[in-house]
Formats: sequence, C-alpha cells, structure tokens
Amino acid sequence: MKKRWILLLLAMSVLLSLAACSGERYDGLYAVDDESGLTFTVRGSGSRPKQISVKRDEELLFTTKIKIPRNVGKLGGNYGFFVLDLNFDGHSDFMIADGTSGDCTSYLCWLYNAETSTYTQSDSLSGLCNIKADSELKA
Repeated sequence: MKKRWILLLLAMSVLLSLAACSGERYDGLYAVDDESGLTFTVRGSGSRPKQISVKRDEELLFTTKIKIPRNVGKLGGNYGFFVLDLNFDGHSDFMIADGTSGDCTSYLCWLYNAETSTYTQSDSLSGLCNIKADSELKA
C-alpha cells in the first residue's frame, strides 16, 4: 500500500513539473504594463525574442512562441514591441517587429478577441511595415 502512495505522489509531481514547463520558458527581456493591469512580456534568450506572454498579476493569460530573425535584435531597446489598441475596441493589442530593411520595419500583430478572451494573430496587419495607430482617425 505504501508503494502505491509513493508511486502516486511521484507521478503527480512529474505531471505538475511538466505542466509548469508549458508556460513561460525563457528569460524576461522586456515588459509593458497596460492601464487595465495586464503585463505583456517579451521573453527570449540572449537578445532574441522567442515568446510573448500576457499576465494579470501572476496568472498567465496568454503565451505564444515567436520566430524573430537574429538581425532584428533589441531594435531601440524594446525589441520592436508595442502594446496599443490596434483595432480601437478599447482592449490592448500588441505587435513585435519581425523584420527590418532600411527604414521599413515589419510587424507581427495580435488582437484581443473578446469572444474567446484571448489574443489572435492578425493576418491582415501582420507583415505590414511601419504600423502606426491613430486613435483620432481610428486608422
């Protein structure tokens, strides 16, 4: 009977450690807090972003892996990472630079989806160069 309990505890500890590995996997490189209490963090190794996570306090709400070319680097100290309302729905969205060529910087963009309470990568905005949101014109 003792062996079963020990095996059960061992199995549970292995499962818990595996679950912990599925969240944030890299060092925090850059973080932004928005006015609603969310923290958006670019995570990676060295100076290369590999993951973006969104937290409220210590609760992980969203995480996604990203592949940013090495030549993008720290890009102005913030890794080309911005938190802003890209679709003017009142929720924070985010974007990160994924390429540079001369004066042109292209971005990967994620928009908050209120129906699913998570973020979805925007195919229509991702890949565009030098994105600037104008809240007055809603453009």
